[in-house]
Amino acid sequence: MCKSKPKVFCQKNVNNGFIDFYLKVDRGENKGIYLFTTDYFSYNVYDTYIRGRRIDEMYGNTSKVRQQKIKERILRSLRYIEQEYSIEIFEKSKKKMPYNKKERYDTAYEM
Repeated sequence: MCKSKPKVFCQKNVNNGFIDFYLKVDRGENKGIYLFTTDYFSYNVYDTYIRGRRIDEMYGNTSKVRQQKIKERILRSLRYIEQEYSIEIFEKSKKKMPYNKKERYDTAYEM
């Protein structure tokens, strides 16, 4: 993880009653980076994420299908946010992939 310990938290949307998820990277930010909105309201999911949850806690599986799907959706959204905003969220993102095509593919294999 990066030094700032990013957290994912949720807020109840007052307009439609759904749950909005945000990523908070720095403690100084008021709101956070918007991730997504669910199509339903679940008290279990809301109670889990209302105070914020660190990203390294999300890799464990759970027996509750709804919470597992939310975790997977959060991780997908975080990978997109990481690429879009150039924020280092995951430890593996520090190891950059080579951008040169010759370095990515070994052309000595082709005939």
